[in-house]
Amino acid sequence: MTKKLVLALLVLALLVPGALFATGSAEPGGGKVEVVKLFSSVGAWKALLEKEIADWNAGEGKQKGIRIDIETNIDKYSEVLTIALESGNHPDIYYIDGRVDQCVTKGWAKAIEDIKGGKEWLEGYKGMLKPIRHQYEGKTYTVPFEFLPIKLAYNKDLFKKAGIVDASGAAKPPATWKEMVADAKKITEVGKGVEYGYGFTYAWVAGFRRLLVKAYIPSVGHFWFDHRTGKYDFSAFAPAFEYLLQMKKDGSLFPGPESIQIDPIRAQFSAGNVGMITAPAYDVGVYNDQFPAKCDWGIAELPVDDVNAPRYKTPSLERAAWGISSKVSKEREAKVFEAYKFLFSDASMARLYKECAFIPYKPEIVKLAGEVKPKVGFKEFSANLQNDYGVFPFPDALVTVEGRTYNQVMESIFIGQTPIKEGLADLDKRYNKALDDAVKEGKIKLANYMSNVDLKITK
Repeated sequence: MTKKLVLALLVLALLVPGALFATGSAEPGGGKVEVVKLFSSVGAWKALLEKEIADWNAGEGKQKGIRIDIETNIDKYSEVLTIALESGNHPDIYYIDGRVDQCVTKGWAKAIEDIKGGKEWLEGYKGMLKPIRHQYEGKTYTVPFEFLPIKLAYNKDLFKKAGIVDASGAAKPPATWKEMVADAKKITEVGKGVEYGYGFTYAWVAGFRRLLVKAYIPSVGHFWFDHRTGKYDFSAFAPAFEYLLQMKKDGSLFPGPESIQIDPIRAQFSAGNVGMITAPAYDVGVYNDQFPAKCDWGIAELPVDDVNAPRYKTPSLERAAWGISSKVSKEREAKVFEAYKFLFSDASMARLYKECAFIPYKPEIVKLAGEVKPKVGFKEFSANLQNDYGVFPFPDALVTVEGRTYNQVMESIFIGQTPIKEGLADLDKRYNKALDDAVKEGKIKLANYMSNVDLKITK
């Protein structure tokens, strides 16, 4: 049995329902139709996407002789896709985010510029494309799609119960980290062992990165890899760790941050037992649908260190979306590209946004959509998108660091074994050495991770 056959059988075993990505033309009712296979990992708005595709298939797609067949695998998407790509059994269009360089170097993806009309279509994304995330070696393989700003979710009921209100009696979310620490303490004291001020976990693999470091970016203007200098700067986040440790000392953190995972802590927020938690935009779905909130809650901007100092843009998880397989032949290329353009069309994305499926990357689509369905938090996440930015790519995965990882050092800081400044300075030293080594060895082109974009918000 050949390796390719074994891989193909594994794809069959993993797909639910099982099906290979057979592409080509079909002739339903006597008319020739080009079948375009789309492999997706969409879960939260799967039904809405399927309806969009069905409507397009019945209308514009039918007129053009194209039908999109969508296959979704949420739980094993990456595993199934890798096996499919390695076996040569490619879907025509697949979710490429986070693997642009890998897909290009392994010959799995087709550059949009190499497709007729592709270069002109990309003009609509001028100024939005980033190396590694969307481009590789000067060519584009995917484009920005979904924008997920990171903000602060807060329980209005607990704020009012603790007396943290404005002149009108409305819950008043913190503007600074010092206020957040103080608010968390008040909520915890009034909560008497049931309700706590702040939800945090580092048992979740992205705990320190998402819930602490990225939450502090509006105060410093960069991630731990500074896109402006091309150097690691963990030390800039020392104040954030000081605030976190103060909340730990005050007993303000929901119990068990060393063991509780992210969904259980989200469930506790929904149950009304957590006052505040860092939240990306997809948490709107979590608190409206997955764990429907039993409290009055809202979304506020992330606090900053000093309201009198410059404020920087809010970090957002920026999801690129689908790419086109290198296996798509010249004969099929035009029709596959028509399907591809539909998936990114302003009209389709506006309809999905209107249904609160996601926040589209282009602000003009938000304006096109008009009013959205009344889901708590969605309007606030969609507001002021000009003050949000997609976090720049960083080279962590390509550097070989000797000694403890950043997660291990940060955990040691949290449990009190390593002083904050000492631990972060050590990370700076070791990560920058590993970065320098990787650049010298040719593993990393530093220019791919640098940008002179200033994130400072001008008033």
